[in-house]
Amino acid sequence: MKAAKVSVAQAEAYYYDRDAVYSQSESRYLGTGAAALGIEGQGIGEEFSLLIRGFSPEGEKLAQKKNLSDDKAVAGTDIPLTLPKSFSVLALADPELRAAALEAAKATVAAVEANGWIEGRQTVDGVTERVQGKMVAAVFPHSTSRENDAHFHVHSVFMNMAQRPDGTWSTLENHSLLQHSKEIRQIFLSEFAASEAVQKYGLDLWVDRGGTVIPEAAGFTPEIIDLFSKRQSEIHNASALRERLQEKMPHLAPEKIETLIQLSTRSAKNKDMTEADLIKSHREQLATAGLPSLEQLRDNAIAMKAEQSAEKLTTAEIVKQAAEDLSEHQSVFSRAELLQAALKQSVGHAAPGDVEKAILESAAKSNLVSYGNDKFTTPEIHRIEGQVASVAVEQREAFSPLLSDREVKLAVEAFQEKKGFTLTRGQAEAVGYVLQAPWPDRRDPGGRRRGQILINGSGCGRHQGHRRRARGSSSRVYVAR
Repeated sequence: MKAAKVSVAQAEAYYYDRDAVYSQSESRYLGTGAAALGIEGQGIGEEFSLLIRGFSPEGEKLAQKKNLSDDKAVAGTDIPLTLPKSFSVLALADPELRAAALEAAKATVAAVEANGWIEGRQTVDGVTERVQGKMVAAVFPHSTSRENDAHFHVHSVFMNMAQRPDGTWSTLENHSLLQHSKEIRQIFLSEFAASEAVQKYGLDLWVDRGGTVIPEAAGFTPEIIDLFSKRQSEIHNASALRERLQEKMPHLAPEKIETLIQLSTRSAKNKDMTEADLIKSHREQLATAGLPSLEQLRDNAIAMKAEQSAEKLTTAEIVKQAAEDLSEHQSVFSRAELLQAALKQSVGHAAPGDVEKAILESAAKSNLVSYGNDKFTTPEIHRIEGQVASVAVEQREAFSPLLSDREVKLAVEAFQEKKGFTLTRGQAEAVGYVLQAPWPDRRDPGGRRRGQILINGSGCGRHQGHRRRARGSSSRVYVAR
């Protein structure tokens, strides 16, 4: 299930569908925009049809968009927040997990607005720009896939409207939402894994192809996961359809092809299925496959909690480790980058709010060096870069120029291409400062120019003589002596 725009017709037909486990009354409006309209925290009612068309609950036109009555008009952006398959199955036997999923979704949606990922449009003097806005969102919990497997998920729907800073309204600019959809999913999984309902279970963590850390309940074998992943298997095995689409529409990106496959292979949910029917179906499938029962799976996962290490990292230790990992590739990182790195290491240990608090505390205690504007580095990297800068300044006037502006630019570009990352502006300027410094026209007995700076992998060449390395620096600088 991927983030996507939804039309008015889709929103009205799908989110109101009856669910086997959750009741419609558990859906809620969220956001400061919803608060401005007087509906925050309320259940979903008839006003939903007005909101997805750009009107207030009282019928006042808010979002300035055309074709408000068109059922094909964009109603909003849906970011599905899905439980790992093991916990979807366990939720059939453990109602606390169902409640934890919904609460984690609410906290995640709140974090989206707190992070500034809700934007509207504003036009001033003919120039349209994005501005941070207040959101009107809704959460709709569902429990099954279209193949009627346990598939607990919450649709977080961000209405196609945003209240601008001046109090007026515009349509939603969803670029940031889609851009940060992976981070949003990680926040949800971290919130869920930190809940009391999940903490009683042993966890097996794995990383998917997108880099998201997934918490599965301990003891769930691939055989069990596959048994209740028929919808996923259907999409994965639609190879013939995938080949036809790629042949007929070669201009489409792979993710667009996968979205079309999902739409084309959809079957209808059984709207008449009850919670008892769902549980009975899963009991029968497990028994037929010769696998443990729901209760056995639950008890085994709880027992494995005791077998796993009781040692837990503190949030301060998690932040420190995340900062050190980031500093291996970049000397300066943003608060958002640090938060995401720390969240991946904190799954099952701490909630996102605790991690954010630990980042602030680490900066206050100088365990992180703050450069302002939410930019940080580690004390070690700060010390190393200070030493490099001091050496560059001290040695600048002792030599004649080594490289021209163009040669410096080419050297930096070659270095970045080989290493696969980009120097910060400060790093690039430091390299240019050093390479364009005056150098002596003196050579040692071996014909080498004394004091030559060599950047590993930059195209400037390597020196086989003695080297002094600034250890721990993201770019390696060697000084031949």
